Amino acid sequence: MNSVAIESVRRSPWAWWGAAGLAMLAGWAVLSVWTPSNDPAYTLCLFRRITHLDCPTCGMTRAVSLLAKGDLSGSLARHPLALPLAAEAIVLWLLAPLALARAWRPREATVRMWLVVHLVVLIAVWVLRLSTSVAFAQGTATTAPPATTAPPATAVAPAPAVPAAPTSPVASMRNKISAGDLLSAESILEVYRAKNGEDGAWLTGLSWLARGALLVGDNDKARQYAAQVRASCAERMAHGADFEKDHDLEIAYGAAIEVEAERLERTKGARRAADYVRGELAAVKRPVTLVARLNKRLNMLAMAGQPAPELEVEDFVGDRPPTLASLRGKPLLLFVWYEGCGDCKAQAAALAHAKARWDARGLQVVALTRYYEDAPGRAHEKAQMDSVWKAVYSDVGTIPMVISTASVERYGGSSTPTFVFVDRAGIVRRYTPTRLTEAEFDRTLESLAR
Repeated sequence: MNSVAIESVRRSPWAWWGAAGLAMLAGWAVLSVWTPSNDPAYTLCLFRRITHLDCPTCGMTRAVSLLAKGDLSGSLARHPLALPLAAEAIVLWLLAPLALARAWRPREATVRMWLVVHLVVLIAVWVLRLSTSVAFAQGTATTAPPATTAPPATAVAPAPAVPAAPTSPVASMRNKISAGDLLSAESILEVYRAKNGEDGAWLTGLSWLARGALLVGDNDKARQYAAQVRASCAERMAHGADFEKDHDLEIAYGAAIEVEAERLERTKGARRAADYVRGELAAVKRPVTLVARLNKRLNMLAMAGQPAPELEVEDFVGDRPPTLASLRGKPLLLFVWYEGCGDCKAQAAALAHAKARWDARGLQVVALTRYYEDAPGRAHEKAQMDSVWKAVYSDVGTIPMVISTASVERYGGSSTPTFVFVDRAGIVRRYTPTRLTEAEFDRTLESLAR
């Protein structure tokens, strides 16, 4: 650019406005394909290098990068102010022509107040993030054992104590991950492995690193950790390990598949992720908990918009349940539950509210569960289901209750409660393996009851 052009740009505020817009577009384009490093060794922040603590804006660039990639949850996890600040920047750029045309100009006092409010909010969020991290760290700290006195000289020497199993690192790792501190979680597992080797707790911890990487928006680490979990599981199974006998193996294997499915959904789309899970399901026949877990992930990706699978009634409590086909023409809420599930019991009031409010619009509520005991204990378990329902869900009242392992597998009942909302045409409109508020029930049922 020659000197005349440079001088023209310098003197023209409209040129500066256009240049700012182009810079914003260029930055957004770069961040949509580039992921800044989360490694402190490469950080440009002097505060973090010196104190090993995040500064008020640490994570902001990475959060905007995730936002540019369409990963809203990952962006909010890295820095909650990235989204509002990015939106504000766009609004200010759009309003700038008014100021340039002298149609509007903010007062100096307003600008000062605007800057003060932003500074206060930024510092408040920073303090909150730091205090949350410190609280988690203190909550996982161990205390020294109480002092003991020496036994009398005449006491008989005790038998050698059996070494206690090492404390699992997972609780401490989950605390760090929930605070967005993946690096500390990685360090915790590294120390555990050095002391105890690659045992079952280490494998479970490794699967949590994969989940943690997803949480902070690091798709590359998520892929690497998920692949490492799969490789370790394959090695164990080659030496005779079995999902039904090794709970750590089952948990880690299922987590690795779920993480890879979520990563694919973010990078390739829901259809590609669903195809991946279907391929994994084809190779897994047992145990029920693992099959149900993979179906849960598949249902989250692909069940909405599809006909609700018919229930395979293996047993039932009370009167024989109707088929889903016979309920066409009415909105349906399928409640996947377990009689010992605390979260399920906590939904009793909201479920009763939904049933009472929408009963006049034809809402049908059906409960689905399975036997968790072997055959000899099932009569007692069935009686327990009936007893718990009458005691805890009395306000919901008597509803069809299906007992079916096959249907719990198909509807992904590894997480209870799970709710499936089906419209009058028999099409699933929402699938959620979570608890819900009364407002969420009403919001979804409003659309089904039309």
